[in-house]
Amino acid sequence: MPDRRWFALGLLLGLAGCDEKKPPPAPAKNDPKAEARSAADAKLEAAMAAASAKAPAAAKKAAAQEGPPENGIFGPGAADKLMARGAPPKVELMSDGSEPRSVIQPGAGAWRGTATITTGVRLGPRNALPSIEFSVGLGPEKKDKKDEADAGAAGPLVLLGAVSGAKPAAEQPGKLPEGVQKEVAKLKGSQLRWESDEQGVARSPSSVLAKDAQAELQRSLDASAEALFYLSVPPPPKPVGVGAAWIAGSRQVLGGIEVVSYRLYKVKSISPEGVVLTIESKEYAASEKFSVPGLPPGASVAQFEGTAQGEFTLPPRESLAISGAVTRQVTLGLQVENAPQGSVMGVQFVSEASVKRGK
Repeated sequence: MPDRRWFALGLLLGLAGCDEKKPPPAPAKNDPKAEARSAADAKLEAAMAAASAKAPAAAKKAAAQEGPPENGIFGPGAADKLMARGAPPKVELMSDGSEPRSVIQPGAGAWRGTATITTGVRLGPRNALPSIEFSVGLGPEKKDKKDEADAGAAGPLVLLGAVSGAKPAAEQPGKLPEGVQKEVAKLKGSQLRWESDEQGVARSPSSVLAKDAQAELQRSLDASAEALFYLSVPPPPKPVGVGAAWIAGSRQVLGGIEVVSYRLYKVKSISPEGVVLTIESKEYAASEKFSVPGLPPGASVAQFEGTAQGEFTLPPRESLAISGAVTRQVTLGLQVENAPQGSVMGVQFVSEASVKRGK
């Protein structure tokens, strides 16, 4: 079954002539980089299995024995034991690195000014949405006194990215269909949204589509909001230097799927211009209930794998990237009606985003 039947999208770019990316060769034995990566993966999974520091010892032991769900999907109630909905990120410092060390300082003040976000979304190996360059104005949501009085108590801080312009990016994965530029321009007036607290660390990325914009392009908006989620860093509890690493665990909806994610941040370099970090994220579906548009009718999700990788630069004493890029990949294993018993159909979504903040 071709991808086009899975996704009824009028703006898809056909990639039939493009070569699929081949997986990298397996690392050689005794490769120090491979061994370091394996160690990081082990610690990431151990952090997930350990759950909350407040959990009873018996619960910790059971979680450690069970480990991450093999199919990437938590059973009923299992994710709730690890991470409550709406809870702030849980940060575990693995290493504070070498001298000199730098402070990563949270604060909502970084969420002001402008940003350019360029986003591409692939839907399977041969289809993609147009790559789009968004011009965005960042700032907290403004509430008048009446709204605050009606709310009764202060809720989470809402951070906004107001889309002031959108156009096809200079580089595209395929030939643009006629009229795409006009349709992309209709994204002006859309919103990127995040929840936060006074620390200004983004969580719960989402988007609001402009009134006249085509619904399928909301995937690109969501991917843009998710990029700044990854590049908004839950700070470690102390100054860090080159080689430092910490894990931020959180629960949120990404791409229509509620996940428990574990983001591993590492300090690559430090200079007067800022701190360069890398990110590796592993994500697990919080339940068996999925709401992913465009899947085959009657399909159920039997397997889930979510990962993200990126590199970016934080300005001195900030926790929001001034520039960087992140790639997220989601692979679903589907059980489809009338398919042979035990057969699983694979569907893959890949989003790539680069971010550059203005002054």
